[in-house]
Amino acid sequence: MGSVRASERQRLRGLKNISWLAARQLNRLAEALTTTHVKKRGVIFDKRRSTEAAYVLLSGVARITCRNRKGDRTLVMMVAPGMIPGIPPTVSGIRYDFRCEALTDC
Repeated sequence: MGSVRASERQRLRGLKNISWLAARQLNRLAEALTTTHVKKRGVIFDKRRSTEAAYVLLSGVARITCRNRKGDRTLVMMVAPGMIPGIPPTVSGIRYDFRCEALTDC
């Protein structure tokens, strides 16, 4: 178990958008992580699960999409390894249906 956490800490150190964390903070983050492998085209999270956790993409490329007025999926942003931005809270009467999908194995 210790070697798994060590490899997670090593991967976290390489992420530029959390490089400002102190070593102690980075260790606490690594200890709190639950890692999951998501295959290409798999769903990393959707609106039902997005408010329950924070997501850190350790490897791969993902995209965040939402539904437009016609119901088609529209690209919101591409995501490289690092923190995945939080999804804004829902507004009464408006459905965004955000989803984060793996473009490569993540």
